[in-house]
Amino acid sequence: MTAALLDRLTHRCHIFEMNGESYRFRESVKAGKKVKAASTQNV
Repeated sequence: MTAALLDRLTHRCHIFEMNGESYRFRESVKAGKKVKAASTQNV
C-alpha cells in the first residue's frame, strides 16, 4: 500500500538525490566537540 501511495505522489515529480554531509549533522558534531572540550577543562 505504501509503494502505491509513493508511486502516485511521485508520478509527475522530479526527485533530487543529494549526497553530501548535512548542515545540521556538521553543526551537531561541532557542538558536541565544544561541550566535550568544556567538560574536560572543568575537571
